[in-house]
Amino acid sequence: ILTLFALFHGIYKGHAANDDGGKIYYTLLKGTINNKLADDFEGVLEEAEKANATALILEIDTFGGRLDAAVRIKDKLVDTKINTIAFVNKKAISAGALISLATKHIVMAPGSTIGAATPVKLTYWDEKPASEKVISYFRKEMKTTAESGNHPGNIAAAMVDPDLQIAGVVEKGKLLTL
Repeated sequence: ILTLFALFHGIYKGHAANDDGGKIYYTLLKGTINNKLADDFEGVLEEAEKANATALILEIDTFGGRLDAAVRIKDKLVDTKINTIAFVNKKAISAGALISLATKHIVMAPGSTIGAATPVKLTYWDEKPASEKVISYFRKEMKTTAESGNHPGNIAAAMVDPDLQIAGVVEKGKLLTL
């Protein structure tokens, strides 16, 4: 993976062939997760699927963004047959955590973080926690997404809900960020 990262560093999307002729695709999800980024991702994934790619590497560096755009990306990742790898290079916060959990493998660069995924409502002056309805939905979305990729669902849920406690990992009242 590090070799592939070096190959593609600085390129937003692309592909290369490996020794057995299989294609490996790469895309960068950096900045705010929004509908434009989701559209771009869907194009890369469609191209990778048409080429019968062996793997798709998503380099992720985001504080998060729109929940609807993140769920679009997550749905595509869960449905694809391609081997997907999230390379968290700096941060996968909030919507970025959901996208990472939707991949089959998660690799993190030293010093990177993932988590802090409680949905918020942004106003001109501050941010406030979203309604219990939205938090309940996103807690379950994170948990089931993690479990679909064989990642621990309780860890993912604790990234959304500070009321969840996991012995030795996070105490009640604290939001989980790894």
